[in-house]
Amino acid sequence: FEEALKDAQKLGYAESDPTLDINGMDSAHKLAILVYLAFGKQITVKEIYTEGITHISHVDIEQAENLDLTIKLLAIAKKVNNTIEARVHPTLITKDHPLASINSIYNAIYVGTEPLGHILLSGEGAGQMAAASGVISDLVNIVTQENRQPALCNLSSEAEGVTIAPIADAKTKFYLRFMASDKPGVLSKITGILGEYTIGINSVTQKQHNTASSVPVIMLTELTTEHNLRDALTEIQKLSVVKGKPVAIRMEKL
Repeated sequence: FEEALKDAQKLGYAESDPTLDINGMDSAHKLAILVYLAFGKQITVKEIYTEGITHISHVDIEQAENLDLTIKLLAIAKKVNNTIEARVHPTLITKDHPLASINSIYNAIYVGTEPLGHILLSGEGAGQMAAASGVISDLVNIVTQENRQPALCNLSSEAEGVTIAPIADAKTKFYLRFMASDKPGVLSKITGILGEYTIGINSVTQKQHNTASSVPVIMLTELTTEHNLRDALTEIQKLSVVKGKPVAIRMEKL
């Protein structure tokens, strides 16, 4: 991670202080603007659940490859009735999804519409020229008042009474990784706790590891609520056979 970050900084793709890049805050700032443009709702960054990429390990990247998935840092906004989900976090998506091919300095916006289905807009989103182009374009539009567009919805009616849904209510599938003792009965203890919180398991993989005392255990869950998963992971972390903090990566079918 450190080597990749240094390379990105040398190329001008990450700031000299990369905090906003790696903790998801840069994406959250953009999502706040997109929520306004799409739904007419002005929100602050503090209202957006934000999670960075620093907890992702090579084990997770390798396992995603084995599952024909890829990990992307996504900023997601969804409007359901009078609530808006707004969240930023690493996300597992299938390799055949259009966003899976967005790499290097490219950014993309994937828009779901009723009449046209899904639309992908992609272009360079990092580096000196891309940043300068965006800033100059905005300044020119502000001064000339050209190309000024309102939100895509009716601000006076669409945003009225709309609230931001708490992250605890979000429903997704999860990729879970535990570092667990290589002993009989460990899996049953973990799955037992997940079952107590009505979290179904799709698959379990125990990966060989150089450390004899503990091994990575990978689980894919069924659809569950965020608060159920958090409560379950809190209980699992108390087990003496589980080492360190479990890793949870959300899985989305966009």
